[in-house]
Amino acid sequence: MGFSSTQLGLEENAISQVDDQATLESIKKNLTPERPIAVQVKNACKTYGRGPPILENLNMTVPRGTIYGLLGASGCGKTTILSSIVGLKKLDSGDIWVYGARPGSKESGIPGKTIGYMPQDIALYQKFTIEEILNYFGGIYGMTKSDVTARMDFLMSFLDLPDCTRRIDSLSGGQQRRVSLAVSLIHSPALVILDEPTVGVDPLLRENIWTYLVDLVSRRRTTVIITTHYIDEAKNSHTVGLMRNGKLLVEQAPKDLLEEHQADLLEDIVLKLCRNEVKKPTDEVSEAIQEMSFYTQQQISGQSSNGKNGASNAVVGLKFKPRSPDDDNIVMQQRNRSQSIRRRQSVIETVNNSFARQSDKVFSLVRRNFLTLFRNPIFVVGLLIMPTFQTVLFNYIVGREPINKRMGVVNGDFENRTSYCADREPGCFKEGLSCDYMNRFGNNILWDNFETADEAFESVKSGAVKGFMEFPDNFTTHMKNRALHRNYADNETLVGSTINFHMDFSDYLMNVFLLNNIFKNYLAFAKGLVEDCGGDSRLMDTPLKYNAIYGSLDSRNAEYMQPPQILLIMFLLPMTVAVTYIWDKKSGTLDRTMVAGVDYFHVVISLLVTEGLLMIIELILCLATLIFVFNFKVQGSLILCFALGILTGICGLSFGFLFGVMCDHEIEVLVWSLFVYLPTMVSSGSTPREGIEPWAKLVTGYLPITKPAESIRSIVTRGWGITHPLVYPGFVVLLVWISLCWILSGFVYRMRR
Repeated sequence: MGFSSTQLGLEENAISQVDDQATLESIKKNLTPERPIAVQVKNACKTYGRGPPILENLNMTVPRGTIYGLLGASGCGKTTILSSIVGLKKLDSGDIWVYGARPGSKESGIPGKTIGYMPQDIALYQKFTIEEILNYFGGIYGMTKSDVTARMDFLMSFLDLPDCTRRIDSLSGGQQRRVSLAVSLIHSPALVILDEPTVGVDPLLRENIWTYLVDLVSRRRTTVIITTHYIDEAKNSHTVGLMRNGKLLVEQAPKDLLEEHQADLLEDIVLKLCRNEVKKPTDEVSEAIQEMSFYTQQQISGQSSNGKNGASNAVVGLKFKPRSPDDDNIVMQQRNRSQSIRRRQSVIETVNNSFARQSDKVFSLVRRNFLTLFRNPIFVVGLLIMPTFQTVLFNYIVGREPINKRMGVVNGDFENRTSYCADREPGCFKEGLSCDYMNRFGNNILWDNFETADEAFESVKSGAVKGFMEFPDNFTTHMKNRALHRNYADNETLVGSTINFHMDFSDYLMNVFLLNNIFKNYLAFAKGLVEDCGGDSRLMDTPLKYNAIYGSLDSRNAEYMQPPQILLIMFLLPMTVAVTYIWDKKSGTLDRTMVAGVDYFHVVISLLVTEGLLMIIELILCLATLIFVFNFKVQGSLILCFALGILTGICGLSFGFLFGVMCDHEIEVLVWSLFVYLPTMVSSGSTPREGIEPWAKLVTGYLPITKPAESIRSIVTRGWGITHPLVYPGFVVLLVWISLCWILSGFVYRMRR
């Protein structure tokens, strides 16, 4: 595809309104004829862990309005120094100045729209279309829709991109790299940093890209730093820097390098310098590298060089021995002027950080979050209905009375229980009282008949029945004698009227239900016997009467456990944001977004908006299911319950974001999430806290769900308000955990960057 000056001129006009005038004016103020430097790195050192230095006293100077070609093998530190320039990494020691200010300051414009950054990785959201990815970054840069469209039309044509509705994951590797390049150029930045942009690009398009960059530099005074593995294409640069093992071997104009080393190709010079670096660290070439470069000599002497490549602004050598007083004065002027500008621009900074500008970034992030979610509709549906599904399962599984339990019976009251019970008519102490008692259980218990106790024992051991009931011989006769003789009943009568139960008490929960059933049904059996004999059944009641102040005597276990269960699921689901955050980090899209000007505050607000909306929908569906399907009664304020649920979700989101910032891999997030969730689940009220050991009660008392669980029970079952001393602590605990997590997240975020 051809590329003409006419096209460049049209493109120049189309983007003229895209520039951020405030940023450009700031850059212009930082630059003077005495200091035409865009990027300066001095004595940069960087080490990861205990490994060898990645950068070792590296010095680099990039004049404004030039192309700086950075060459070097993989692992030599190119990406590290570029990441430090764009503000993604911090040096262990040394200084970096961008337009006379440090990266991260408002004067430098980095991170922000001053810079266009293309990382070595693709670093694009794979499920976005080309149009969506360009609109996303354009929105972060504060561009209007028409600005983005104008730039998009040009870049689509220039980079020979496919239809803008194509998704990134459907493109070839070369096409994805071209889209990545388009993202870095969408806003016409003053400084462009490209990490191997021409890898996988066909030679014709590679030539067009270089032609565009050269014209961009000459027309708009844009500064370009580019790394490449194609050594020969670096001849288009105004300055070439060759890195090896964290050091800069040389930094000169390509033309001067060819003349100095009497070579025809840059590749020959690179090989020569690398060999000299390994074999002869003290020979002429290495000594010459320590000297001041061509640009420094020209600047000191006041001369200017107008080379064929447009290298009118030469470059300070990275490794040099002598330094003139003028150089030191220039550096001091840069620092003093940067501090002065920072003070003078405080009002401008306040205006630039107005709500409208910040909201553009937040809106772009929120739109990105929703696009990422809804590109996977099955996941979204599952996420939204998960609390409701959990609630339905909980109500159909937990706390229900067991039915069809199998129990054995050894009945000595009569020989043939089945036929006898079927023919028996109720009456006062008629034969077969054992039938009256067993019939009280209805279908809650299914009876298996055994001839002997030994057979029943074997059935219990095999797991066929949960236990068995044994009626003594002549049970009805002994019951009648017990009623007649009362205090004068002999031992044979007392033993013969006693029903023996042999149970498998290893199944605790089942036996809780069974023993309760056995007691209630025996009481009903005794009262029925008294009524059949013409007596007052109240004589058989226990002299205890229970009255419910809150709740009811018929309350089920599920009604006690359901409110904390809602909080637990609302706490757990938002923690999945940690996995999404790690995916964002691993793919490089998070770093790229940060370089575009997004900071911690924007990410937090966008997550609160996105996840908050999902929480609201989840909680509405969950509460509606409880109230309208399961007739769940809320005695207190439904708004308070809703607010507590949302706060719990935000607390889970806060933990998830903290884990995402702390961890680099999904498995680490899983471990941390379980570390927090499991103790929280155990202490959320499944057992009375009065039975907990004092030390455990103290430790678990302030876990994220412990006090909120008590709060939501008090609201739901007792109708208490937020001013009650058992209600408001739940809100306070959640707010404290939320604040603590965001503070720790911010601290870890800054430490790790």
